[in-house]
Amino acid sequence: MHNKHNRNKARYNYLYGFFFIVTFLLIISIRSYLKSSFPFSWNKNWIYSLKNRREFIFGKNEKCNLCQFSPSIVENGEFNTDLIITVVIGDVHGLPTMIRSLRTSKIYSTCVILADSYAYKTIRSSLKKLFENCNINVINIGDLTEQQKKGLYKTRWHLISDFLKNSPTRFSRVIMTDAYDSFFQGNPFHYMKINTIMFSTETISIKSCPHNSEWIKAVFPNHYQKMMENPIICSGPIMGSAEVIIKTLELLFSIPEWNSFWISPPDQAFINYIVYTGLLDKHNIKYDIVPNNGFMTTVGYCDRKADLLYDNSGNIGCNHSKIAPSLIHQYIRQRKMRDHVKKVCNDSGIMWSFKENPYSKSQF
Repeated sequence: MHNKHNRNKARYNYLYGFFFIVTFLLIISIRSYLKSSFPFSWNKNWIYSLKNRREFIFGKNEKCNLCQFSPSIVENGEFNTDLIITVVIGDVHGLPTMIRSLRTSKIYSTCVILADSYAYKTIRSSLKKLFENCNINVINIGDLTEQQKKGLYKTRWHLISDFLKNSPTRFSRVIMTDAYDSFFQGNPFHYMKINTIMFSTETISIKSCPHNSEWIKAVFPNHYQKMMENPIICSGPIMGSAEVIIKTLELLFSIPEWNSFWISPPDQAFINYIVYTGLLDKHNIKYDIVPNNGFMTTVGYCDRKADLLYDNSGNIGCNHSKIAPSLIHQYIRQRKMRDHVKKVCNDSGIMWSFKENPYSKSQF
C-alpha cells in the first residue's frame, strides 16, 4: 500500500513537472512569435513623453557652427510647422555635417533627431554643444528590440510615423532624409508641392541595378517586368505634406510582405512597388518623382570620373545636373563631391563629422 502511494505521488510529480515545463516553453514561444510577427508591439515610453512635450526649438542661432558656403535657394517659411526629421541608430557619423549644412542653408525649420539609447548617449557626451547651438531637437527613443534592429530600414518608418501622429506640433511640410550621407546646399521646401509626397531618383533604371532588381524580384516577382524600365526611387530622402506622408506609410505597413519580409530586402523595394504598380494612384495619394538632375538627388551611379557641376554660388551637383541640388543624398559615394563637402564644411574638430569609408556598414 505504501509503495503504491509512492508510485502515485511520483507519477503526479512527473506529470506536474512535465506540465510546468511545457507551459513555460509555450509562453516563451508565444512571446517570441509576438515579437517576430508584430515588431512594434513594444513599450513606447518616448511617445508618452512626446505627447506631454510643450514645444520644439527652431529658428536661427548665431552660435551655430556653420559651413563655408552660400546657399543657392533660400526660402522664408513657417519654420515651426516645417520639419526635417532623421533617425540614428547606434552610429552618428555624418550627422554633424548634415546639421551644419542644414543651418548654413538658412533652413531654420524644426529639426528632430530620433536616436536610440546608444546614439543618444554619444550625442549628449560629444555633440551636445553643437546641437544646442544649432537648435536641434534630439528625442531618445530608448532601446530597440532585437527584431527591430534586424529590420532597421523598416523600423525607421514606424518611428517616423509614430512621431508625426503623436507630435504636439501639427507639422505641415516634412523632409525625411538619411543622416550620415545627406548634405544641404539650399532649401528644398522651396520646391514643395502641396498635398503631395515627393521622391528622389537615381541615375539608372531598376533593371540596370543588380541590387534593386534582386530586391524587387524577391518580394514582388510578378511585378518586376512592369517596374524594371523605371528609374530607381531612393528611400533615403523623401519629402511632402505631413498628412500625405502618414497616409503613404500606412499603405506601406498594410502590405502583407512588409512584415513577412521584415529583415530583407530593405524598404526601397516597397517604395518602388507602391509607386510603379499604381498603388498610390489607387489610394488617391498624389506623388511626384523628382528627376535625378533636379533639386533633390541621390548620387548613386552618378559618373564618378566626370567633373562636378558648379553653380554661380559655388555649390555642386553631378556632371549631368541641371542645377546644384538643394539636397544631395549619398555625397560620400563620389570622391570629388566628398572632397568638396569636406572643404566647405570642415569639421573644425567636431567629432563624427564624416563617414570615412562610403561603403562600410552603416545605419542611415
